[in-house]
Amino acid sequence: MKMTTRSGEECASLENMDLNSSIRELLVEMREQKREISSLKEEVRGNSLSVRSEVKKLKTEHELKWRYESNKIQHDFNSELHENISQVLWAFENNKQEYARELVNDACEQLKRRNKLIRIADTSEGGWETVRQYEANPVASDSSDESRINRAEARAAKKKKAKSKC
Repeated sequence: MKMTTRSGEECASLENMDLNSSIRELLVEMREQKREISSLKEEVRGNSLSVRSEVKKLKTEHELKWRYESNKIQHDFNSELHENISQVLWAFENNKQEYARELVNDACEQLKRRNKLIRIADTSEGGWETVRQYEANPVASDSSDESRINRAEARAAKKKKAKSKC
């Protein structure tokens, strides 16, 4: 059996290669951490914009006096939808497609629900009072939705008749 021994130069060369490899790995890891930190900074910036928007909305809500409750409800809905769309734009600008998709789906659900409420109010004798009664009972399941609407309709019509007698 023949044993080979490495010279001092060969050992030093191998150590340098190992050291260079380790340095490259560290640099790659540091670049990845830098990207993650940048991503987190953008996320924090987006959250601070959202908080700023909420504070502004609260200040505005406090100052506004509404003549009609339905206008306030519609304004609140529109403001919330506007905030969602602003967040979607931010998400796209910062390559947060999954977050943007969630926000768009949420906005679609909000619009679908709002349109349902408008249809209920429009087809009901009690109008928006029916909607208020309908929303007051969120515990019922979707399978009993039709009966909830009918009960809300009956309560709203009763209230409307009571008000008109006064």
